[in-house]
Amino acid sequence: MSTYAEFRAVKPAAVENGLKEIVVFRDAIAVPDDVYAYGREAGNSFCARRYIATITLASAMVEIILNKDSRMARLPVDWWNLNRKLLKKGRKNGLPIDRLLSEGESLQGKKEIEFVDLRNRLAHGNLRDLMGFEHTGTTDYSGKARKVALDHLRKSDEFLVEWYNTSPDVQEGRIMHGRWPT
Repeated sequence: MSTYAEFRAVKPAAVENGLKEIVVFRDAIAVPDDVYAYGREAGNSFCARRYIATITLASAMVEIILNKDSRMARLPVDWWNLNRKLLKKGRKNGLPIDRLLSEGESLQGKKEIEFVDLRNRLAHGNLRDLMGFEHTGTTDYSGKARKVALDHLRKSDEFLVEWYNTSPDVQEGRIMHGRWPT
């Protein structure tokens, strides 16, 4: 029987912030430790209303998968930052990149991909006009920040579940005891 990931409803007390479900894994040892840690911390950060951390950690989780999945082995450099080119390579190699795209977005167009743009702006400290930071004080009090972080977390979790359920590294048992294959 294959291993799988799915969504499970969270306890009612955690729903107040908008999070309705979390990712659970049938076989936790088949989840790479780094992917598990970043995904867990992204969700925990959201529950704690740490929206910048949520976005940063969720983005890092996706970036780790795109860099370490064996289908991406022919990357020309040791590590690629999250960008359109990496997403295109991921799609070409069968990773569920469409889960990261907003409605109407395409990797073929020139318009920035929201998931990537948000990650890059936060990585460089650019919060201007992004999450209400200037007008409402810290982001944990911003309804706009909550909405943006929840959407980002949802996209990364949908990517994670589909990746996990279709990844040869996972499904063929190449990831053992939380370690990526070498």
